[in-house]
Amino acid sequence: MGLEIINILKKQMDLTNEQLSSLSGVPKGTIDKITAGATKDPKLGTLKAIAKVLHCSLNDFDDDTSLKPKEMTLTNHEQKVINKYRGQPAMQPAVDKLLGVEREDDRVLRQSKEVMELSTLVNEEEVIKSKHPL
Repeated sequence: MGLEIINILKKQMDLTNEQLSSLSGVPKGTIDKITAGATKDPKLGTLKAIAKVLHCSLNDFDDDTSLKPKEMTLTNHEQKVINKYRGQPAMQPAVDKLLGVEREDDRVLRQSKEVMELSTLVNEEEVIKSKHPL
């Protein structure tokens, strides 16, 4: 099957496996196996649920069709929203947060802060253990 399209569409929509799982109702482990290529012939219901979230049809999963993703068609309202969003860079972080969308640079910064916090905790624990050995 042409399941590679799932990864392409996921990337286009900026979805993680966890998000795709949540939106589709398909267990994350199943999504992980499909996107890694470990599952070659998933159940029809699974593919239907994934296709609905990715705005594609079951035909798109067929090997005989092109892997080129379809152009996404936006309504006039969606185009207006996007244009307003682009015109308000100061508001974009708030809108992103409201929608649960995280930019790549924000994700990297958040992860760096988490690593620093963990490092600080580990160092503090080492200092405490050195002062008060068991």
